[in-house]
Amino acid sequence: MRRRLGITAITLGVVSGLARGEEVQWRAATDSRAHSESIRKTSTQAEEPPIVIGPLPQAEPKQETLKPRSPEPLPKSPAPELLQPPRAVEESSKNKPLPAEPVMVNASPTIVESEATVWPATRSTRPRFYTSAEYLLWFTDRMNAPPLVTTAPLPPGGVLPPNFGLIGAPGTQVLYGDGPIGNSFRMGGRFGLGLWLDCDQTCGLDASFFFLGRNADTVSFSSRLQPVLLRPFIQQNPPTGPNYQIVAFPPGFTQNNQPFPDQTGTVSVRTATGLWGAEINAKECFVSQCTPAGGFRIDLFAGFRYLGMDDRLTIVEDLVLGQNNVAGFPPNTAVIVTDRFDTYNQFYGGQGGMRWEARSGAWSFDGRASLALGGTRQVTHIDGSQRVTPPGGPSQFFVGGLLALPSNIGRHVTGRFSFVPELTMNLGYFVRPNVKVFAGYNLLFWTNVQRAAEQIDPVLDLAQIPNFNDPLNPPTPQNPPRPFVLFQQSDFWAQGMQLGVELRW
Repeated sequence: MRRRLGITAITLGVVSGLARGEEVQWRAATDSRAHSESIRKTSTQAEEPPIVIGPLPQAEPKQETLKPRSPEPLPKSPAPELLQPPRAVEESSKNKPLPAEPVMVNASPTIVESEATVWPATRSTRPRFYTSAEYLLWFTDRMNAPPLVTTAPLPPGGVLPPNFGLIGAPGTQVLYGDGPIGNSFRMGGRFGLGLWLDCDQTCGLDASFFFLGRNADTVSFSSRLQPVLLRPFIQQNPPTGPNYQIVAFPPGFTQNNQPFPDQTGTVSVRTATGLWGAEINAKECFVSQCTPAGGFRIDLFAGFRYLGMDDRLTIVEDLVLGQNNVAGFPPNTAVIVTDRFDTYNQFYGGQGGMRWEARSGAWSFDGRASLALGGTRQVTHIDGSQRVTPPGGPSQFFVGGLLALPSNIGRHVTGRFSFVPELTMNLGYFVRPNVKVFAGYNLLFWTNVQRAAEQIDPVLDLAQIPNFNDPLNPPTPQNPPRPFVLFQQSDFWAQGMQLGVELRW
C-alpha cells in the first residue's frame, strides 16, 4: 500500500512540474510578443511618413510614398526563473486585443494654408498694431492779392498823360497780383500709428501726423526787361483815387510840364505756404462681415484734431535813384523798400467720423470721412521798412515800406469758429498678408482762415509813406489813417493724391 502511494505521488509531481513549465513558457512567449508590439509602435510614431502597425495584408496595392517596414525580430525569451513581470503588465498583455485591420498613424500634424493669409483672420491671428507712411502730392488753395506790380507803354514824344500808369487807364497792364498768386503744388508726408485694444478688433486707438513743405515761389521784375515798373495803390488823401509808386522809369519824360522821376531797379514778390496737422482718435467697430475671400467693416471714431498753416508774402524793391526824385536824394542813392505780411492759423477742435474697408482677395478699398468743429486762432504779423544809402554816406532806416505802414504794422491776434471736413479714399494691394501698398485721393477743407496777401489794404494815407512826398508840399494826414488791419477771412482747401505702405502685426 505504501508503495502504491509513493508511486502515485511521484507521478503527480512529474505531471505538475511539466504543466508548470509549459505555463511559464507560454507566459514568457506572451510577454515577448507584447514587448515586440510596444517597440514596433514606438518606432512607428517616431518616423515620417506613417507606417502600418499590425499584421500586413497578403495582397496590398503598390504605394509610391508609403513603404511597409519589415517587423523586427522578436528578442529571445529570458529564462523562466528570471522572468517575473508585474501582475498589471501581465493582465494588460493578456487582455489587450490586436487590431483587426491596419491602423494608419502619423505623428506630424497636417499642414494647411494659414488663415492669416485670408482676411479677416481668426481671432487668434488678427494683428493688434498697424502703422503707415505716405508720400503726399497735393495742391493747395492760392492766396488772392490786389494788383502788386504794373507796367504801361511809353508814349511817343516824351510827354506823359495825366492818367499814365493808373489802374484802369489805357495801356496799363497788371504784371502780378489782381487774383491768385503763389505756387499751388506741395509735397509732403503723412505717418500713422494705431492699435486694437482687444483681439476681436472691436475698439482701438490711432494717431497720425502730416505736413506739406513750403514750396516758396519768387517772381521778379527788372528794369532791364521792363523799363516801366510801378506799384499801384489807392490814395486816401484828396483827391482820392488810384496812384502808384515808381520802381523803374527811364529818364527824359515830363508830366504836367515837370520832369518825371527816373530810376532803375527790380521788384520781387516771394510767397510761401506751409500746412501741417495731427489727430488722435478712439474708434469702435460698427459693423463687420467676414467671408473666406475677404469681407468688409465700418468703424466709427471720435477724437481731437489740430491743424496749422502759415502764409508768407514779402515784397522787396531794390532801387537806384536817378537825377529826378521827389524826396531830393542825390543821384545813385540806393533804396531798399520791404513789405512783409505773415499769417499763422491754428485750429483746435473735436472731430468724429467713420472709416470703412472692403477686401476681395489681396485687393482692398478703404475710405475715411470726418468732420471737425472748433476754433481757429489767427495771428497776423505786418512789417515794413526802408533803407536809404546815399553815395558815400551812411544808411538811413525808416519805419514803413509802401503797403506796410505805421497804421497796420505790428502783431495782431484774433480768432474764429471753423469746421474742417476731410475725405480720403485708397485702393490697396496686400503684397504680403501683413503688408499693403496703396494709392488714393484726399480732400481737406478749412473754413475761416487768414491768408497773407488778403490782409493787404490797398488804400493808403500818403502822409505815412516815407520818402514819397515833396518835402515842400506834404499831404494832410487822414484820420483814421489807412491802411487798416483787415482780418480778412477766407476758406482754404488742399487736395491731391498719396502713395503709401501699411504694415500690420
